[in-house]
Amino acid sequence: MHPTNPAQAAFPARILFAVVLGLFLQACAAPKPTALSPQKGGPAASASARPQAETNALRAQVRALEGRIRKLEAAKSRAYPGGPVILVDTSKSKIRLMLGERVVAEGTCSSGNGMELTDGTGKRSWTFDTPRGYFRVLSKVTNPVWVRPDWSYIEEGEPIPKDRSKRAEPNVLGEYAIAFGNGYFIHGTLYTRLLGANVTHGCIRVDDITLKKLYAAAQPGTPIWIY
Repeated sequence: MHPTNPAQAAFPARILFAVVLGLFLQACAAPKPTALSPQKGGPAASASARPQAETNALRAQVRALEGRIRKLEAAKSRAYPGGPVILVDTSKSKIRLMLGERVVAEGTCSSGNGMELTDGTGKRSWTFDTPRGYFRVLSKVTNPVWVRPDWSYIEEGEPIPKDRSKRAEPNVLGEYAIAFGNGYFIHGTLYTRLLGANVTHGCIRVDDITLKKLYAAAQPGTPIWIY
């Protein structure tokens, strides 16, 4: 409508396994201590102390690996929390509903056009970007009504009504809307032919079929990653 790219933050089980296996093989490939014949004097004491030092070093490596594994597992849990997750790839105009690592629904979407608008006084301006980052579903609305903001009238060169009731326009946002903060929504559109293009004022537009699946699965608190 800018945390970490979910595609980069995700740590599926196969990646976690590959990382752990690689680190284990690396540790196994470390040079082994050379057996020395016991001799009188200082060299024998030095040789006997060397295996113990290497054992301590290996134990330290194992503890470090265990710490990294815990961090990887925590990152995986954040990226794939078990319940539904909504991913919005603005560069490819794709929206996905994930359940774990499985794609439940996928559709073409539209996001912000990035244009700027300034009012006649030059005191107010708007940039129509879709925010990137990590969000959560705040609320869901059936048959949403669009309450036109000031910039909508300025953009069209129309006078701004003082009566708020005159700003309401039904039937332009589709059957459902999913709010994720600061006036941004995932919602439907009358202009399905424009899906896939960056044409919105910051909201995410989706086709009716995908929107219905998103609305049914999402609940307040459902994660949304926009990148």
